[in-house]
Amino acid sequence: MLCLFDQATASSRSTFQIGRAIIAAAADLKKKLYGIASEMLEATELEMKEGVISTREEPKREVSIEEIMVYRFGLRGGSLTGEGEIRTKVPKGKAISAFWSLGAVGAEVEVDRETGEVKVLKCAIAGM
Repeated sequence: MLCLFDQATASSRSTFQIGRAIIAAAADLKKKLYGIASEMLEATELEMKEGVISTREEPKREVSIEEIMVYRFGLRGGSLTGEGEIRTKVPKGKAISAFWSLGAVGAEVEVDRETGEVKVLKCAIAGM
């Protein structure tokens, strides 16, 4: 997987942005597999179960992903890749993100002025 620069990689943001791109890449890869299987099976109505693509009309007419790869690349091997991209619409001249996360932390502490030791008595964290 290749993931290009983004303004931040902050947990939920990464899951949201990169996750959506991965879903799009998986759909692209599935489309490519179905295209090759369609050619092999001479059919357009296909479905996939457990790594096997079959025709809807005759479920016994099927090809495995392994067979698809051999058909496409021969015994030398090869790889199929899916591509997915998610872009945030940015108004002209603005640098924005798909969403922003805000958070705040408040703490009640006790400080020993002689030793500099800090003891956290209470801590509250909020995020949205």
